[in-house]
Amino acid sequence: DYNINVEYTVADQASYYRFTFPENSDSHILLGSNSKFSIVDENTIEGQEGMGNRGNYFYAKFSQPFKSSGSWKDGNVFPQTNTQSGTNVGVFANYATSKGEQVEVKIGVSSESIEQAKQNLEKDIPGWGFETVKNSAKNKWAASLDLFKVEGGTDEQLSIFYTGIYFTNGGESLQNRMKLRDDKLIERAQRYAALSKNELYPAVSGQGGMFQKTNLVMIAD
Repeated sequence: DYNINVEYTVADQASYYRFTFPENSDSHILLGSNSKFSIVDENTIEGQEGMGNRGNYFYAKFSQPFKSSGSWKDGNVFPQTNTQSGTNVGVFANYATSKGEQVEVKIGVSSESIEQAKQNLEKDIPGWGFETVKNSAKNKWAASLDLFKVEGGTDEQLSIFYTGIYFTNGGESLQNRMKLRDDKLIERAQRYAALSKNELYPAVSGQGGMFQKTNLVMIAD
């Protein structure tokens, strides 16, 4: 236990972390996995999570400049190096912190490019303010979930239902994808909802697809 408190929240295509440190002349923030990293400057790290053409890209900004930085690979540490790639790799930022000192990190992500990840971060979290972003996320999810009026069910069933809403990117997204505008569409939806799992096409039998199928009868009704 390093006595570091870590909080996080999210925006549409970005995440936001707040680290509260104890007094320590050598505090660290680490980013690592099977990835490619570049330390751009004393406040910025960018890279790719996962290798090849299927990875996700990220662009991270730190609220305070690093005291020093470096990387590691396969358990070996390389101080003052700015790039690293391969499996079991990462980079680190070092700070000298006082008790209760906070360092914030905001990270934009993209499946297309680092530049797109940077643009997503600048759009979703243009400034600094952890509480503001956290409250905005809470309000967006509350509005999304409030689109549904749920009655009955056990706590476990409600948890499963709202988890399904989460996996379909929120109530508004689910509602837009399932708008039934005429009786024929409603009839088709009801027939689809009555199918057994074995009758479904593989493309719609995953977690998101199954949630839509098992709850579509409620929406159709």
